[in-house]
Amino acid sequence: MSKQTRLLVLVTVLLAIAVPWLAGCSWRLPWQAAPTVTPRPLPPVVATTAVPPAATAQPEATATPVVALPPAQILLERALEALAGLDSWHLEVDMPLAVKFRGLSIEAPIRYTGNFRAPNRLEGELSLQLLGLMVEKDMVFETQTMMVGNAAGGGRWVSQRPASILYMMGVVGFHPGKMQDVEVVGTETLDGVEVYHLTGTVPVEEMAFAREGVEVALEGELQYDVWIGVDDGLPRQGIVGGELEVTGEAEVTLQVVGLATLSDFGLPAMAAEPETMLVEADGIRCGADDEMVEYADEERGISFCYPAASVMDELVDTCSTYVVSPEGVALGNEIPGNMVLIYPDEMVDTFGTSASGAAEVTGRTALCTLRFLASAVMGEGHSLVELYRAAPTPTPTLAPGEEAKPLVIRYTGIQQGDVHTVSISYVVDEEEYGALVDAVTESIVIEERTGQ
Repeated sequence: MSKQTRLLVLVTVLLAIAVPWLAGCSWRLPWQAAPTVTPRPLPPVVATTAVPPAATAQPEATATPVVALPPAQILLERALEALAGLDSWHLEVDMPLAVKFRGLSIEAPIRYTGNFRAPNRLEGELSLQLLGLMVEKDMVFETQTMMVGNAAGGGRWVSQRPASILYMMGVVGFHPGKMQDVEVVGTETLDGVEVYHLTGTVPVEEMAFAREGVEVALEGELQYDVWIGVDDGLPRQGIVGGELEVTGEAEVTLQVVGLATLSDFGLPAMAAEPETMLVEADGIRCGADDEMVEYADEERGISFCYPAASVMDELVDTCSTYVVSPEGVALGNEIPGNMVLIYPDEMVDTFGTSASGAAEVTGRTALCTLRFLASAVMGEGHSLVELYRAAPTPTPTLAPGEEAKPLVIRYTGIQQGDVHTVSISYVVDEEEYGALVDAVTESIVIEERTGQ
């Protein structure tokens, strides 16, 4: 795998892990169908507001008589419901991420532009500039949910359906009504549209964990601002920013700024019909041959099948997930062409408990992932400084007749009874790895944890 592709996969996996924490808020069970009605407009309300952050000078404050404003949580809930009920919209995300490490400052401008198509597909292009490299890659995000139950004859059934991206967080219990420190500061004008301006904070309380004798702590606070249309209730723009400190063996400062803009809203979407399939009895659900083997953790109440030729890393205690990949995630290994991250029920519960719980699960996984991916990108015997000083390498061009293949990221929320799990997977070549990753995801069985 080329250095350019490694960098793309590195950033993509980190974004795939972080997006649910930073952007996901849902109030509806993820397997429920999206609403088919036209989004309900909210009654116009006028108020006096402060000027938004300097990073986004687009909204203009309007000074008018103050009246009662709707609760911020209600505005968020209705905005996400309205957006989830549409068949299409356009998204642009800019993230000028900056990292400071031992006096070395590295900036990584990231930009993603994509178009959502109901019910569950966001297609676009990610561009990244890092260490002198400019890389562009087509990228697809997909979401799906699975309901699992017992079937007659000792087997099990799986009801699988596409799920709206904005419903996925329902599987971990996120609800705008639970959000703290969010308020409506007033109304403004954004690109000629009257909007509500909401603001809030997400504290990342000090979080420490150790792995292989290395202790790491993460703390800080992120502030976010959201602008929602007064007349149509649709989210128009969002900003998240702040500074996070990573302390321990290596002290790193992460300066995070993200700007998301939505536009080109489509028509109300039709509800997706579920696809139901019968899976073989548990005794042979991994297949009659030896190509797939079973892993089971009775204490955590989870089991799944994975290819015998792959490696299954048990990282739940330190990184929150099980990881299935061709060669494993030991430091120095190549970044694999496919990977499946599986979160057990206890981590899903922790994620949905609070913002700090979400930060804990996301942060632990992201730090472990960053450590592995940075090692794979730099390779043996190369320091971060040496990589930083390396000569710029342009994005490689395709050979004649070669077809560009998108990087596909898939989120899957699974429920069996009252327990849940979440799987995040990626493939650099869907034709080559897609069926294998699907087989791992569809084999997951979850039960009540021992001692609950």
